[in-house]
Amino acid sequence: MLLIKLDSQQGYYAPGDLITGTIQAAELPSDTHKLAIRLLWFTTGKGTRDVNTCFEIVQAVGPITSTQAFEFIAPHRPLSFSGQLVSLQWAIEVVAFPSKQSSLAEIVISHSDAEVILLSAEDDLKRLGINKPVVQLSGSGG
Repeated sequence: MLLIKLDSQQGYYAPGDLITGTIQAAELPSDTHKLAIRLLWFTTGKGTRDVNTCFEIVQAVGPITSTQAFEFIAPHRPLSFSGQLVSLQWAIEVVAFPSKQSSLAEIVISHSDAEVILLSAEDDLKRLGINKPVVQLSGSGG
């Protein structure tokens, strides 16, 4: 069993913040020889799922190892966001090798305490109190 414990209880980080925590490992297979701790982002929603590992710490595991500390610096981009068709989420992931047993803890990287919410153009205009587009484009003239 792998448990990710973040030092911050908030779960959100501003770009440049230090993300720290520990991995608690218990009852791992006896052939486990390393843990990979990753800071990554992934997309969810329509289309192909994208995943990108930004930072990775690989640590050797001894037979009595039960806790591993980690720290990452929150990248400046991309920020966590949620849209109508796709969302981008950040996470800390730990994977034990060779079994590939894993655990994931989602976090938010944003300039505020929440992910960026992407509105449709229509909803954004409504939010601004505009019921229809101000400028309508016509065909190009010559």
